Amino acid sequence: MIRQRPGNLVSQPWVPGVLALLGGGFFFLQLWTYAHTQTSVLDEGLYLYKGLLFASGKYQPFQDYGPLTNHMALAFLIPGYIQHWFGAGLRTGRYFAILISMLMLLGLWISAQRLGGKWLATAAVWALVLNPGVAKISSLAISESLIACMMIWVVVLTVGEKRPLWQVVLGGGLAAILVMTRINLLLTLPVVLLYIFWQHGKRAGIAATALAAGVFILLHALYWPNVLRLWAYWLPTKIFPFMAAFQTPEGALPSWEPIPSPFARMMSLLQSLRVHFLVWLGVLASWLLWPRKDAWKSAAHRRAAFLLSALFISNAAIHAWASLGKDYCVSCFTIYTAFFAATGLLLFVTVMASWQPSLPGYRQVIAVALVLLIVISIGFGAFHDFNLLFPRLAQKANDLKAPSFIMAGDVYLWSALETKYHISEQTGHQLLRAIPSTIAGIVLGILLLALVWITWRLLKPKTTYAWSLLVVSLCLGLLLTPTIVLGSSYNLYDCTGDSLTAYEQAGAHLSRTVPQGSLVYWKGGLSPAPLLYLPDIQIYPSQLNGDYSLRLGGEEDALLRYGWWSMPLAEKWVGEADIVLVEEQYYYGWLKKAVRLAGYTELPLSPPTSDCRTDSQIHIFQRNP
Repeated sequence: MIRQRPGNLVSQPWVPGVLALLGGGFFFLQLWTYAHTQTSVLDEGLYLYKGLLFASGKYQPFQDYGPLTNHMALAFLIPGYIQHWFGAGLRTGRYFAILISMLMLLGLWISAQRLGGKWLATAAVWALVLNPGVAKISSLAISESLIACMMIWVVVLTVGEKRPLWQVVLGGGLAAILVMTRINLLLTLPVVLLYIFWQHGKRAGIAATALAAGVFILLHALYWPNVLRLWAYWLPTKIFPFMAAFQTPEGALPSWEPIPSPFARMMSLLQSLRVHFLVWLGVLASWLLWPRKDAWKSAAHRRAAFLLSALFISNAAIHAWASLGKDYCVSCFTIYTAFFAATGLLLFVTVMASWQPSLPGYRQVIAVALVLLIVISIGFGAFHDFNLLFPRLAQKANDLKAPSFIMAGDVYLWSALETKYHISEQTGHQLLRAIPSTIAGIVLGILLLALVWITWRLLKPKTTYAWSLLVVSLCLGLLLTPTIVLGSSYNLYDCTGDSLTAYEQAGAHLSRTVPQGSLVYWKGGLSPAPLLYLPDIQIYPSQLNGDYSLRLGGEEDALLRYGWWSMPLAEKWVGEADIVLVEEQYYYGWLKKAVRLAGYTELPLSPPTSDCRTDSQIHIFQRNP
């Protein structure tokens, strides 16, 4: 038997496909594992339960006195109808998330192969599947996995030369559906339509625009005019004065108004850099390695690179503004990046298909500085994980005394920063504890630059030093992506045990205990997922968003019409509900007292919905006859 040499094996056309298929299998195993082990989050429960209410006809999106419809209708209707057809529950929602995430991976492979060839497509697949952070986000029944799948299939249908007209037109319609699922992706539609005109001509552009406009108009007409409540959040009344009629009710002040520090905003940005390291560095490297106009593999590749750059920049900018620039969800930037991360991988593949071995001098300087800055930033951003490994270093940094040029006397540095520079005590402690990991980042960054320089000088490749540095950094990033340094640092909802079984057991207990048709007061946890197992109850729909829809002040009828609630309304509801569901962690204060005074009988507790929290059992109170 003749053994095939490794070089011959690598040259076989089927090898990259097999490796990509193995990557798909590995991705599926991760999705399956994380779908079972992550606890449910608020958005997930809302998409599933509101979607089920809408799909079953109990309520309509944007309905007066219904649930708060804080996203476009399809974000709820798609998971709602999936449950309506295949059975309500967290398991159905998460298995659907696995399915569409696998479809997203397939779309990534198809597009990357078309733009860069089989081996670059395989590299793009493994860059994604080696990232546990992406797998965790993709396994939840939230809109990130749905949008990422739609985004990549828009690219599959529209990008490239000589695409069939029906595919290009369908891609334009899918881009409209994407925006009708999450309004925060609104810039995607014009970017895609402009590309279609540019790449495929007037005929395809007009047809795609017509279909997109039809989808856009139809889905607005179905929920007109209350759908404008959602647009009123995005469109300033100075430019669109008619939107004033759809603004939030007068005097309805939010009860939850976080004031994130600049440090918190910076840490959110750095967490996205760590979890999506290959995406961010790949995009920046693509722009540094951008070929001359006459050096592209084809004009279509150049146009594709412009499209992918525009998609990445527009979506990164709008989500940075929505998270890092505003106060509502500063920590969401990492999960938001999952919407458009695959376009960054495709951009790198497209540019690498036409790469040039040399870089202009100014780009080389930028590349070296950029790599060093990113490594140092990762060190700074990883200070919490670093301190778990080296707690003594963190304590020594925290106990540093202020130098005399900052403040005279025997004063702790964090105290001096607070006194002289008005840096809060909490931020001061965090900055000091980040010193050891930042120093480690500086040392490792300089070491990386030096080792690549020495190797480059010894091997004398035909590429420039900066090009070699970028490629080595990306390869190291690929190796480190599964580790706590990068992708594995995302662990917000990690849990032990089988979360799906835990929710189903709690739901089965609620189903046996709560009589059909009961009017239910809900304070049963952050995620309303347990309500999925109670299909025949009545609810107070304004409660579903929890404290995020609680308002201080405002006229009660106006609040209810908009989908909000207030404390006077909550007290009224406790007094009239047939059943009160309260998770253990919320069973205190006025609610505990109100339940007792209202004459409820407590029924047996539900099993815990999470193995990670001992306070996740749900108290069940039934009104006495």
